[in-house]
Amino acid sequence: MQVYLWGATVTSFKTAAGQELLFVSTKAIFDGKKPIRGGIPVVFPQFATQGPLPQHGFARNSDWTLASVGDGRVELTLADNEETRAAWPHAFALKYTITFDNAHLETSLE
Repeated sequence: MQVYLWGATVTSFKTAAGQELLFVSTKAIFDGKKPIRGGIPVVFPQFATQGPLPQHGFARNSDWTLASVGDGRVELTLADNEETRAAWPHAFALKYTITFDNAHLETSLE
C-alpha cells in the first residue's frame, strides 16, 4: 500500500501475488502542485464542479498530516487554516483512516 501526504491519495495496493489493483495515470504528476491523477483521492468539500471551488475541492490539493501509522493502519488529518478559509470560510477537521492487509483495503473519512 502506498499513500501520499499530498492530497492523502492512495496510489498503490497490490495483491499478495503482486498485481496492482489501483489505476494511476502515466500522466500523473507527483510534484505537489497538481492533484495526483488516479488512485483513491479525497474529495472535499465539494464533488466535481458542483460549487465555487476548484474541481473536487481543496483536500486533494493540500498537504495532510500523518497522525499515526502502524499495524496495517494509517491515519491522516487535515484541518482548516488560513489558506482553506480564504477559499471556503468554514472550520473543519478531517480524519482519513486507511486500513489494509494482504487481501483488503478500506478507507474511511470522518
